[in-house]
Amino acid sequence: MSHELYLRALGATALVAWLSLHIQIDGLFGPNGLLPMTLRIEALEARDGASALWETPSLLHAIGGSSGAMHTLAILGELAALGMIFGVATGPLALLSYVLYLSFVSLGWPFLPLQWDTLLLEALVVGALLGRWRNPRASLPLEPPGMLAQIVGFSLVTRLMLASGLVKVLSGDPAWLDGTALAFHHWSQPLPSPLAPFLHALPAWVHRIETYATLLLEIGAPLLVFAGARGRRAMAAAVVFLMTVITLSGSYGFFNLLTVVLCIPLLDDAALGRLLPRALRPPSPRDTHRAPNESQPERALLVAYLACAAIQFATSLDAPVPTPLEDAYRTLYRTHVAGHYGLFARMTVDRPELVFEGSSDGLEWEPYDFWYKPGDPARGPSFCAPHMPRVDWMLWFAAIPEPIPGSGALDPWVVHIARGLLEDRSETRALFRSLPLHGERPVAVRLVRARYTFADDGPDAWRIEDREVVRTWRRR
Repeated sequence: MSHELYLRALGATALVAWLSLHIQIDGLFGPNGLLPMTLRIEALEARDGASALWETPSLLHAIGGSSGAMHTLAILGELAALGMIFGVATGPLALLSYVLYLSFVSLGWPFLPLQWDTLLLEALVVGALLGRWRNPRASLPLEPPGMLAQIVGFSLVTRLMLASGLVKVLSGDPAWLDGTALAFHHWSQPLPSPLAPFLHALPAWVHRIETYATLLLEIGAPLLVFAGARGRRAMAAAVVFLMTVITLSGSYGFFNLLTVVLCIPLLDDAALGRLLPRALRPPSPRDTHRAPNESQPERALLVAYLACAAIQFATSLDAPVPTPLEDAYRTLYRTHVAGHYGLFARMTVDRPELVFEGSSDGLEWEPYDFWYKPGDPARGPSFCAPHMPRVDWMLWFAAIPEPIPGSGALDPWVVHIARGLLEDRSETRALFRSLPLHGERPVAVRLVRARYTFADDGPDAWRIEDREVVRTWRRR
């Protein structure tokens, strides 16, 4: 039952991811977007020639990067996800969704891939391995999974959690070692939730417990996978608890939802029967007493996936790997069959923010307020998960000062936001919750870097310090 439920839930999560990306395609990659896809493909093909498809595997190389082509791929991805939800042709549809999503991940830098993008790709690979291929028109239930399929089913969440904890410890960041990481993380994380100010206000000893409990759950819980059915149930409960707490603190797109879905293969039919209402239970395999029969090709694919996952896990922790195996894995790295995981290995102890301001005369300036990232100090944090607002998220990284102060280095897409405002592009205006100057086209736009912290008192949610003008653009 768990594999059937996993495939349906994975389809639902993929649908959420597709819908979130779909509504942002024009603003990110359209002809008037921040990084037009047609220009990116042309530049890559001019640089790499025939190898461009291998370096950045994407169907968009073949059909072009027009808005229509991108929307077509997104619609196909959504239909594939819907098919998985209904349990038909789950293997082929998981593979199709993987190929379609990879088409955006390969060409979408810096907005893709984020960690949950690569995690979704690998989860879809697992779905393709576990899904129905022999009789794709038949509806679920599937045949009982064999031992290798069961190992593949719970290996991803095990590796994800263990890597997430180990990279924090091995990074040597004192904030994790001395228990202070979560004393400032609630306000310094990219997109805090409405509950983050209350969590930040908790006593220091609570933050210390939070920090060590996070490490304990991320490193200790995966070890329960070796403790039989009860241990795996306990592991699933621990991971779900951690994902719930993280969701209450901040918005990480569909990451928390996807991680919870990855826990489903950890549960046996008895546990699922107790947890799920009868209406939500997928049908059990027709013949639970028959020994599973994996074909030789199926075994080979399962073993190949587990080998890639093991090599990736070792290399991510800088463990020695035989050179031929490492070379073979790096050849497949761009396909994201097995991803690299581990958020916040080193904590950010400050919160610089980029604020766009417009002016009608070049003297008086008013701010543009994004949908989800901190802006207007009177507006508290907002909640957006499982939607992933990619511009809001990436502006957190873009706000970090350049390595050489005064060099004026800015990401090109940040500059394109300013130019889009000056040119009054609808795609750029849609990035903002509110527009200054009564929505009129500005004469000048400037970029300000300011330091934000939660306000301790007063009517404002945020306190702004250390404002500096980074650059100013004027309409020609």
